[in-house]
Amino acid sequence: MRSIIPGAPAPRVRGSMHGIRRSIVPLLACALLLAACGRDTDDSATPPDPRAEVVARALGEIAAPAGGSAAADVLARNDSVLTSEVAARVSRIGSDAGARVRRGDLLVELDPTDYRLSLSQASAQASAAQARATQAQARLVRARQLNADKYVSDDELAALEAETAGAQAEARVRQAARAVAERELAKTRIVAPFDGVVLERIAQVGAAVAPGSPLLRIVDAAMPEVEVRLPPQQAATLEQLGAAMLEIDGRTWPVTLLRMADAVDATSRTRVARLAFGGDAPPPGSNGTLRWQQAARWRVPADLLVSRDGGLGIFVVEDGRARHVVLPGAQPGRGGETDLPADARIVTEGHQALQDGQAVRVRGAATPANDAAAAAAADPTQAE
Repeated sequence: MRSIIPGAPAPRVRGSMHGIRRSIVPLLACALLLAACGRDTDDSATPPDPRAEVVARALGEIAAPAGGSAAADVLARNDSVLTSEVAARVSRIGSDAGARVRRGDLLVELDPTDYRLSLSQASAQASAAQARATQAQARLVRARQLNADKYVSDDELAALEAETAGAQAEARVRQAARAVAERELAKTRIVAPFDGVVLERIAQVGAAVAPGSPLLRIVDAAMPEVEVRLPPQQAATLEQLGAAMLEIDGRTWPVTLLRMADAVDATSRTRVARLAFGGDAPPPGSNGTLRWQQAARWRVPADLLVSRDGGLGIFVVEDGRARHVVLPGAQPGRGGETDLPADARIVTEGHQALQDGQAVRVRGAATPANDAAAAAAADPTQAE
């Protein structure tokens, strides 16, 4: 082992340093080569796609034709509960529940005995009053002839004229009383006011009835109508369309609008509409769902709506960019309507983060349009 003498100069290591330098040079060369390769690789790599990736589908695939629906009732044109107009006992039932009747057919007959007697009395009184009036008229004619010859004074003639006028008035009163008695007798026969079906019989043979007592219920056999109550906005839409479909237990019937109430019910805030069947119809009393559609408009689901600049709407892909289309009247959570064409590409995924005019790439749609949009997004000068 070499000993170091204190105060002696340190030994020279020239050979060792020269060896170190010789080993470092190759390492530096490798490092520079790797760096150059890395730059070449970075320069040749494809730049990242700046477009937002979205999913888009045709409007006709995701939206239903715009329209609406509402509960509806099938109502007979007439649905009447017939009541008694006089006091009597029920003597006969002419038509029972379920019977089809024609206008004028006997439904219920009440005991007419008392009313026939009243009519006989009124007829006799009318005949007597008419006889007195006839006699008074004859006396007046004779008195006028005698008055011309001065055999009857003017005062006597005036008295006869007054007596005759009174007798004639009494005759008219008795004739009116007879007409009332005839009318009361006619009320003992309750006849069908229209062609229909007896839906319910309430009266019982032998039972006493008073004026206003219900006897039976009859519904019109004519073509029924559909009644529906709609909010003003839906009512306006149906009024424009003029036609709809009634759905009951899986069956449908086409109906057309007959009339729409101009006034809005203050309690329900709805308008009443009546619609008519074109041919076959369900029986009165049925209820179902009235549906109507607008072929030129689409109902957009609520989850596709996004708000931009205070307007609620949807994103449409056009020329590789997302365009925000505001839907007038759209409400959060309730969707909206649009008249865009059925083949319009609507963003269904990724729309929440989009901005109007932003470049997009439709997932799974490798088309020349997408490639051109990508080039324009990567090099704005090329797009110009």
